[in-house]
Amino acid sequence: MFTYALSTLPSDITSTASSLYLTLQQLSIALGVSIVGQSYFSSTAGHFNSTVLMIVLLVLTGVVFFITYKRRLND
Repeated sequence: MFTYALSTLPSDITSTASSLYLTLQQLSIALGVSIVGQSYFSSTAGHFNSTVLMIVLLVLTGVVFFITYKRRLND
């Protein structure tokens, strides 16, 4: 996925894009952990809420990747 995302960039900015990508990836992981943790510990049905939240986020991620993939195939 990382190679796919950077494949269309010119080689002179690949290192900058790679650094930005990795930084955003780490921030996203931290945000995801905090959101799921908040969901887990904020209610009495924490396990169920966290599971539903993770499923929704996984489906949303899959939809975004599918749409991006279809657009790339059409170009």
